[in-house]
Amino acid sequence: MGKKKNSRCNRKSRRDEEEGVQDDLQEEEYSGLVDEALDMICDASKSKRLGGLAALEKYLLYHAGNAEIEKHENTLESVLFGCLRRGKVEERCKAATVLGLIVFHYGINDFTEEILEKMERYAARILSDVQKDDYSELIRSTAIIYFVLCDNPSDTFEFMRLLLSVADKGKSDSQRENALRCWTFLLIDIASFNLGGPEFVEEALKVMHRYLFHTESGVRLAAGEAITMLYSQYGLASLNSYESQDTSKQDDEAKSGLELILGRMKDIEKNIGETTRKSKKDRTEQRGEFKEFLKIIDGESPKQSKISLPNGQTLIVDTFSRIVQLNMLRLFLGSGFQGHLLHNALMHEIFDFEPLEFEAERTNSDEKKVRNKERNEERRLSSALKSSMIL
Repeated sequence: MGKKKNSRCNRKSRRDEEEGVQDDLQEEEYSGLVDEALDMICDASKSKRLGGLAALEKYLLYHAGNAEIEKHENTLESVLFGCLRRGKVEERCKAATVLGLIVFHYGINDFTEEILEKMERYAARILSDVQKDDYSELIRSTAIIYFVLCDNPSDTFEFMRLLLSVADKGKSDSQRENALRCWTFLLIDIASFNLGGPEFVEEALKVMHRYLFHTESGVRLAAGEAITMLYSQYGLASLNSYESQDTSKQDDEAKSGLELILGRMKDIEKNIGETTRKSKKDRTEQRGEFKEFLKIIDGESPKQSKISLPNGQTLIVDTFSRIVQLNMLRLFLGSGFQGHLLHNALMHEIFDFEPLEFEAERTNSDEKKVRNKERNEERRLSSALKSSMIL
């Protein structure tokens, strides 16, 4: 895993090298923005601190240069973990998002490895008590940090155990769903090590089978996704080895765990036994997702995801594991997803993808629109930040 992560994170794309001059020009344009954001984060006002964190988040989402971040590594580490240590829920979540973006932007180096080491402790401490507050954003960002940096599958495995505890004890259904989806996202990386053996698979299936009966459709979808990933990564034999321990129903005693799980998934796909009131849109989405899960478990290929890029290229994602990764990274990066897909070597490694070169003389209108949108967003951000400092 360590070798894979190093090759994934340290590889510098040809496009990065050729655009070094352009990055230097961008750094000059936005020089000082990180200084101003850090000043805001150190302010006594909570709104100023949140504004500074939001500025750093947008800077990392839309800006490709590294010089400003490299110049402030020690200060960034200090103030961001200070927010995790002393801040309330919103501040902690935003600080974790910024740390996750730094890691996703940088890959592996001494600075980010320190972030992982500290985040392991802070996340364990914060997520040990999730009955009062919703830490969905922090959970997702921490999962990204483990995904990019952690070269010890046992450490990732322990964090996945913590995620199941969050799903069990969490305050909200959204937090529960998010914990389960992050668990599945990390399962992709550790599955090749066969960590935990059959016992791990059996225990995970019991947990996910229980969540298939949850009242919230998002939680059921997350459980169905996890079961499908277990099947995809560990195979039918492992699923068949799971025997239900539920002795409350005589009819179920003779059934294998796989039959029970697939039976429940088919019921959900047909809306059988539903007692919760959902909109037609929710019912259609749930049926479609579970239909797709059952097709994959039955040996069919998943439905392809296609992403059109402003350079005219189309990325096709056609394996279930990469589709899950795609969905998680889209959620994490938001409107910065396409920019990272074009410029971030880590994204190229994940999806085995190399973007075509832009040709200045043949730049199409869609590309111009995307570039103008990113440039206007960065200018708006810089202007708003300077206004906040004046106030």
